[in-house]
Amino acid sequence: MNEFLMHIWKYMKVWPSATVLLTGLFAIVVVKYLTILVCMRILSPKPTALRKKYAQFYSYVFSMVLLLCFALADLKFFHQIPTHNSEGALILSVLVLGSLAVYARTNLKTSIKAYTSSEVGLYIGPKTHEKARQNEIANYYRSATFGLLLLLPFLILFITPKHNTLLSIIVDNSTSMKEQMDALVTGLSEISPQLGSKIHFLVTNIPECTNCERYNKNRNFSIDQIIAKDQTGLNAKHSFHRNAQDAIDQIKELELSKLGSPLFDCIWSNYLKSQDLQNTSAYEKKVLLIFSDGEDNLLIEQPGVKKPSECFFEIKEGEIKHFFNQISFISYQGMGGTRLFDYCSDIHIYDGNDSGSLATALKKELKNFLLDWSLIYSLLGIVLLTSIMIFTSRI
Repeated sequence: MNEFLMHIWKYMKVWPSATVLLTGLFAIVVVKYLTILVCMRILSPKPTALRKKYAQFYSYVFSMVLLLCFALADLKFFHQIPTHNSEGALILSVLVLGSLAVYARTNLKTSIKAYTSSEVGLYIGPKTHEKARQNEIANYYRSATFGLLLLLPFLILFITPKHNTLLSIIVDNSTSMKEQMDALVTGLSEISPQLGSKIHFLVTNIPECTNCERYNKNRNFSIDQIIAKDQTGLNAKHSFHRNAQDAIDQIKELELSKLGSPLFDCIWSNYLKSQDLQNTSAYEKKVLLIFSDGEDNLLIEQPGVKKPSECFFEIKEGEIKHFFNQISFISYQGMGGTRLFDYCSDIHIYDGNDSGSLATALKKELKNFLLDWSLIYSLLGIVLLTSIMIFTSRI
C-alpha cells in the first residue's frame, strides 16, 4: 500500500498540471452529487427530472465558484499554481465549468418550457399581467444573482496579506557596474507591479566613498576575518523598505563605489542584518538575491589575500544556506561571470547581462511572489462571459 502511494506521489510531482486538473474534476463530481442531494430535498414539489436539471446547473456554478476561490487565494497568498506551471490546466478547468454551467442553464430553460403550468406548478401558461411582470422581475434578480456569485471570489484579491517574506537584495555597485546598475533598475521596475504586497526588502550595497581610507582599514583578507566581525567591521551598507518601489528608488540613487568588490563582506553583513529583522518580524520566507559580475576582492591576486576554498554559504556549518529559503545569483557578465560561486552547487544562477535577460531571470526566480495579472484577467474574462450568457438565458 505504501509503495502504491509513493508511486502516486511521484507522478503527482512529475505531472503537476494533470494533478490539478484531476483534483478539480474530483471536487466537481463531489460538489455535483452533494448539490443533487440538497436540491432533491429543497425542490421536492417539482418533478424529479426537473430537480436533477436544477441540481446540475447549481452544481456547475458552485463548483466554478469553489475553484475560483481556491485559485485566486493561491495566486494571492501561496503561488503554487505558477510554481507548478499549472496556469493552463486552471484556465481549461474554469472554461469547461463555465461552458457546462451555460449548457445546463439552457437545458433547464428548455425543460421548463416543455412542462405545462399544471404539471410543474410554475408560471408557464396563462397569467395575469401583474403576475407575469412580477415573475419577470424575479427572473432578472435570479439571473443577476448567479452572475454576481461568480464574481464574488475576485474579492479575495482585495485582501491585504501579512508581510511574511523578506527579500534580501545584494547589489554590486562597484565602479565597473554603471550599465548593469541601469539594467537592474529597469528589470526590477518591470516586475514591481506584479510583486505582492506581503514582501519587505533589505537592500545591501558596497558603501560609496570619496575618501576610502577609513573603509580600507576594515578591509578583510580572508573568509575567517569576515565571519569573525559584526556589521560595523564589514564594508557593507543596508536600507530597509516596506514596498518594491521604495527599494527600486534606493537602488536607483546608489553611487558607484571605489572600494572594489567586497561582496563576501556584503553577503555576511546582509545575513547578520537579516537575522536581526527575523527576530523582530518572524518572516516565513527569506530570499537572498545577489546581483554581481561574480568577482570579489578575495578572488583577485593580491598580497596577503587568502582565496576561499569552499562555497561561502557552506561556512560555519552552512548557516547562511539554512537561514535563507532560497539563494540566487544573477550574473552581470552572463553565465561566464560566476567565479564568486564556483564552489557552490545548491544556488540558482541566472544570466542578467542586460535588462531583458535580467527581468526574465527575476521573473523565474520570484515567480512564487509575483501576482500573475494576465492569468487573473483571463479568469475574469471567462467569468464575465459565463455570467452574461447565464443572464441572457434567464428562465
